Amino acid sequence: MINANRKGKEYERKIARYINKTLGTNLRRTPMSGGMDFKGDILEINPDSPIYPYHIECKNQQNIAIPKWWSQCTSDCPTGKDPILIFNMKGRDMVIMDLNLFLGLNMEDK
Repeated sequence: MINANRKGKEYERKIARYINKTLGTNLRRTPMSGGMDFKGDILEINPDSPIYPYHIECKNQQNIAIPKWWSQCTSDCPTGKDPILIFNMKGRDMVIMDLNLFLGLNMEDK
């Protein structure tokens, strides 16, 4: 049976590959998965990338804990980045993000 640490790393790589294939980006798994100065599970260093403004956390756990995961995602999110949580639920990859971010709105400008 695959251990939880390895399962998480493989999921992060899978998500990075899928986003790269779909958007033509160059996402990579963060060294030590956020254990260094870089936070987040996958990282884009190209400032011209459509993914660059986002802080991405990936979760592949059997027990869904969205409030806990979202809290980690937002607390680890660097200034100037927007948090995105990607997780697997019953074989489907799901995304959680702020509704205004999803809609491309900045409510402070209204």
